[in-house]
Amino acid sequence: MIPARWRKVWHDLWGNKIRTLLVVASIAVGVFAVGSVSSSFIILLGDMDADYQSVNPHGAILYCDLFDDELLASVRKVPGVEEVEGRSTVAARIVTDTDEKIFIEIIAIPPIDEMHIDRIRSDPPGETLPLLQDHEIFLERSAVSELGVEPGDLIEVKLSDERLRTLRVAEIVHDVTGYPLVFSGQATGFVTPETLEWLGGMQDYDQMYITVSEGKTDEAHVKAIAEAVANKVERSGRTVYFTFVYQPGRHFASDITQALGAMMGFLGGLAVFLSAFLVVNTINALLNQHIRQIGIMKSIGARTSQITGMYLGMVLLFGLLALLVGLPLAAVAGYDTAKGISGLLNFNVGPFRIPPITLVLTLIIAFIVPIGAAIAPVWNGTRVTIREAINDYGIGGKAPAGKFIDQLVEKIQGLPRPLLISLRNTFRRKARLLLTLSTMTLAGAIFIAVFNLWGAFHVTIDRTLGYFLSDVNVTFNQPQRIQELESLTGNIPDIVGFEGWGFSTSQLLSDDKTTAVEIVIVAPPAGSKLVNPVLTSGRWLVPEDEAAIVIGNHLLKERPGLKVGDEVVIEIEKKEYTWRIVGTYQMAGNVIPPIVYANYEPLARILNESDQIYEARVVTTAHDAATQDRVAVLMEQQFEASGIQISDITTGAENMAKQTASIDVLVYTLMVMAVLIALVGGLGLMGTMSMNVMERNREIGVMRAIGASDFTVQQMVIVEGMVIGTISWFLGALLAFPISLVLDYIVGIAFVTSPLDFIISPYGFMIWLAGVLILSALASYLPARSASRLTVREVLAYE
Repeated sequence: MIPARWRKVWHDLWGNKIRTLLVVASIAVGVFAVGSVSSSFIILLGDMDADYQSVNPHGAILYCDLFDDELLASVRKVPGVEEVEGRSTVAARIVTDTDEKIFIEIIAIPPIDEMHIDRIRSDPPGETLPLLQDHEIFLERSAVSELGVEPGDLIEVKLSDERLRTLRVAEIVHDVTGYPLVFSGQATGFVTPETLEWLGGMQDYDQMYITVSEGKTDEAHVKAIAEAVANKVERSGRTVYFTFVYQPGRHFASDITQALGAMMGFLGGLAVFLSAFLVVNTINALLNQHIRQIGIMKSIGARTSQITGMYLGMVLLFGLLALLVGLPLAAVAGYDTAKGISGLLNFNVGPFRIPPITLVLTLIIAFIVPIGAAIAPVWNGTRVTIREAINDYGIGGKAPAGKFIDQLVEKIQGLPRPLLISLRNTFRRKARLLLTLSTMTLAGAIFIAVFNLWGAFHVTIDRTLGYFLSDVNVTFNQPQRIQELESLTGNIPDIVGFEGWGFSTSQLLSDDKTTAVEIVIVAPPAGSKLVNPVLTSGRWLVPEDEAAIVIGNHLLKERPGLKVGDEVVIEIEKKEYTWRIVGTYQMAGNVIPPIVYANYEPLARILNESDQIYEARVVTTAHDAATQDRVAVLMEQQFEASGIQISDITTGAENMAKQTASIDVLVYTLMVMAVLIALVGGLGLMGTMSMNVMERNREIGVMRAIGASDFTVQQMVIVEGMVIGTISWFLGALLAFPISLVLDYIVGIAFVTSPLDFIISPYGFMIWLAGVLILSALASYLPARSASRLTVREVLAYE
């Protein structure tokens, strides 16, 4: 036989289905938010590292003159080196039916069973890769969707000398250590050394892959070993052009993923916090409604502990129902999110599972958080004496606090009477109103802050593109005479500007000349109009500058002591030159190696390349993608006909697409969380309006008895909800400012290495205002409809 108090609990749950549904939904949203976020990022971070480590990733890569296996054997003896392998590459362009420019790096590899560093695998994993034959290629999977090819298909590539070669796609493979096409702008393929030679490359190596025996994630240690190897290579008479060390032992997106997980966890925590507010609101309303019932139960012998246990048991049932709904949805959504992000970042996740931490967190959110939120109102509600409970008459029994607000509302005149009643009803339950406003305000603040963050990102992208103001950029394999290039492009329609830029890979030496930082000197012509830097100190280059440079935030990260006015020694082509720092600039993103700007003329004299350039930058009449693509094709044809070999050609539109691709993914992910939080806010408002209607049944009955129409009753409830929504919008707009500042700092440091500028996006404010009014009206409609359908007899008999 079920005890009477538990039958009452069941009756309360089943008897008011709307209230039960609202509470279960609010807790379930918290379970879903935290469960899906924790599940996706635990899977992401764990599987990212497992997949990356499984291929024995490189710690450093040396780009140098050609070398052979004999040099590799001697490098293996360098202390601290675990393994070393050689690679050689050629650059080409895939020829497509649509003339889309897809560049590809083709890498010569040994037989698969002899690869020990950056091993490639089949896609999907687990299958045995076939033996590569001559004129065949393994194509990295990140380019497959762009190219639409399958194993057995033929692809045609155009080499730097304009020759065409046809390759058969032997298999689609996965290279977890490489940058996917969406980030790098180029595909990757793998061939035999013999095929690479057929493609114009060399069987000797030009890249040296190194792993270290210990401290694999210690960047300083890896750099020290790589420097020792570089010294060994240079003693053999070869030149090391660049040493690449970036986040050794970790996937290139590990920091970004951790930062994104932290932000999503923060927003998920807010969703839990808001759902706890809803539990407090609901239990408070329920106890206010049951005060007289509590008095009757006490009068027939019920103890306070029994009544407290009864209501806490009801909360546990709410949590159980929420867990049954929220956990499966969270597990599926979390795993699908992990798979989606891993596909973008080019690594594999394991099979479907629910991480134990996720299970623990969802149990806490479903049971511990609601119980914690309900203890205070339950304890206060069940401690009333029998006399207080029997004498309670609902909302009219005790005058609410906050008379100042009531007096202000009373002074409002001139509005229709139903609207005045709605306005005054809004402030009757001030504690409940405060909780509801807190929920809606936080939801609105986060929604607006995400739009502000989006605006800040796009400003940052625009500033980054200020270093690439040209519409078409052409990079050459070797220096070209500027006069010849200007002549070739002079007759191309739509070109209105042309600049030739210099380039040099160099080393900035320490004061004692014992260590060096790899840098790239980019040299625009004096007075260039195609660079608009963001200066943080000093000034930009002027035509009169000779041995002057402007350094950026990426070099300052390596050498934080550098400042305007310092003189530094830079090694260029094995000779040392002294340069003076005249300014510092800021550029978003990870730039490796750091870029240093100097005037073209002095650098050209040092390199003995006067009137020769490595890069042509042109400006077109219109700056749309169609014009840029058309000009790029014509330039390529002109250079091709003249026998000038092109290393790379890109347009401004392509640069913009690369910059925004990953950012938009981030913002869309944050927007999903903002919508979830807005959903919690809407549920909270719906719950508040339902409770208000239940408490005012007698008032509604009196109004109906004296002639109030269904429309009037509905109008009163809906207007009250929209007033609450409007107030929450105003408060949310104010709170969005500090939240935006925090997001700009955290996201900026994680994604672009510096805080984002604080930007106010009007779209967020306007969209949330429209959204909150619609949400308020919808959240109020069901309670309003319920109130208007009550008969006079039902509401006057309401207990």
